[in-house]
Amino acid sequence: MDHLSYDLVEEVVGYLPRRDVETIARASSRSMALERWNIAAEDQLDNHDYTEFVVDRLGRRTVGISWKMLQATQKNAFADVVLRHYKNGDPDAFGDLLSNWIQRGGIWEKLRCDGSFPLKKAIEAVAPLFGRNRGRPLELELPDLPDVCINLDLVLLIVDNWWNSDGAFEEKRVAWKKSRRPSVWNRVENKSKRRKKCNHNFIMGEDLDNGYLAHHSGRSSLFLSLEGIRIEKFQPWHLPVDFQWIDSVIAKWKEGQGFYVFGEARNFVFAWKSDQDWDEFKAKYGEVYSYQWLELTHWSEILKLRVSKHRKWFELEVRQKWFTTSELMSLISDWRKGSGETLLNGLTEIEVLVEHLSGDLTKLLDDPVLEYTHPNKNARCVIALQPKPMGPYSDFKHFRVVRISICPSDPQPI
Repeated sequence: MDHLSYDLVEEVVGYLPRRDVETIARASSRSMALERWNIAAEDQLDNHDYTEFVVDRLGRRTVGISWKMLQATQKNAFADVVLRHYKNGDPDAFGDLLSNWIQRGGIWEKLRCDGSFPLKKAIEAVAPLFGRNRGRPLELELPDLPDVCINLDLVLLIVDNWWNSDGAFEEKRVAWKKSRRPSVWNRVENKSKRRKKCNHNFIMGEDLDNGYLAHHSGRSSLFLSLEGIRIEKFQPWHLPVDFQWIDSVIAKWKEGQGFYVFGEARNFVFAWKSDQDWDEFKAKYGEVYSYQWLELTHWSEILKLRVSKHRKWFELEVRQKWFTTSELMSLISDWRKGSGETLLNGLTEIEVLVEHLSGDLTKLLDDPVLEYTHPNKNARCVIALQPKPMGPYSDFKHFRVVRISICPSDPQPI
């Protein structure tokens, strides 16, 4: 607060009760940086008659001074900001304030907005930030406005700024509450087709209204949905893929640990490059009809890879064996009674899907790691809660994936 002008400091102090002014006078006397506050507070104590009380000071004039303070606040001093517009305020003035904060707030990473105001200025201000590197994440949350859908031209403004950039990945996200599926996708798709280098993979499920636009640099992708837009690291399935690539992904999954289908992804959605690729898949693995699936079994026998078909798009998803809490605790009990060397099928590390976290497992909601020691062995069983899948196509909403590992109780000498 040391950057505020003396006139504004004096006005602020003038609205405060004597007790608060005395506190300011004491605190500011210890710092040269707060000299303006000290002078204003001492002057207020010497010259102000606190026996008088003006009701209006707690009304419009208080709102006015608060607004002045907000406008004068340094925009480059906060990483997490919440701005709320109230009904008795000027929505256009709030839009200007928000736009100014977005443009001048060099270090903000998360900016949440609430209230009813035009969204146009905010999106026009944030769109250029999608076209350059900031050196830090960006997340803008816009309010839920009844009967207001996001303007399609504003969505395209973000797309264009990102498309014309170097495509470097940097975490950026704008979240809104409503938009119209056909309009958003048709406008983006039609405009993308006119770009010479544009490769796009629009995934339009019946009730999964989202998809990827891969940057021509191959460095990042733009994920669009009815609820927002964000930049993600480019992945091969952000473009249509061929049978050879999918076949190699399946082969590596079968031979490996099996927890992930590709990289650190437990599932992903894709589209074929051509009908011939789909024909080759059916010839090797079998037919998959719309809204149905086939499952491939992992060598561990407790994991499966589900291949699902949804009209024009497909999904690969790792499926873990389902356990209730009692079944999982029974597994831990058997491990403690046994040799302590393995869990299931000779495995020392497994992942399972727990239907409902209850009993002892509810501790995972506070601390994502839970440990049990073996009574007779130098071993412990570690249960770790895994992040929920990032993709929007997983149906794991009512289940949690947990990883169970057998580890030494004490560090082993090297």
